[in-house]
Amino acid sequence: MTEEEREERKLKARIRAKQWRLDNLDRSKETQKKYDTKNRKARSAYKAAWARKNAAKVKEAMRSHYEANREKIIARSAAWVREHRERFEQNQRLHRLENNHKKNEYAAQRRGLTLRATPSWANKFFIEEAYRLATLRTKMLGFQWQVDHIVPLKHAKVCGLHTHDNLQVIPATENYKKGNRHWPDMPR
Repeated sequence: MTEEEREERKLKARIRAKQWRLDNLDRSKETQKKYDTKNRKARSAYKAAWARKNAAKVKEAMRSHYEANREKIIARSAAWVREHRERFEQNQRLHRLENNHKKNEYAAQRRGLTLRATPSWANKFFIEEAYRLATLRTKMLGFQWQVDHIVPLKHAKVCGLHTHDNLQVIPATENYKKGNRHWPDMPR
């Protein structure tokens, strides 16, 4: 038997197996479920190894899935948070405790970045007033307000300055949505 004949027989066998699975869907699913349960650790290790080996492919697939289903994912997440509020808050507290070092590191980097981005001619009085206004609005209105840099201090394409004319006081939710991804006259 030649190599081509062997390959052709393998192909025909795969086609027959696929057809059997389609014809016997319930039995096929049950068999697969038993196999997965019996070999859970090995399957999990195999999947993890494959994901590590193909990290770029996995990242791209996750990104495209998120872009295609963004609204559904956000709605599902918001619904889960509403239904499991206590668990969500507990997870956040635990995460903050376990990652306090990351928060401290980020805060130190941010302070350094702000200091480097503050020119000598910056009007420190107006900058302080922006932060006072954010604190006052938070107290008066009952929800969090923050000082936002209109042009972000840290971005691959642009670096704004820490000056009064680059600051705005906006609700924290809007600041989180904006992040450092948007600014006026942003190139496309």
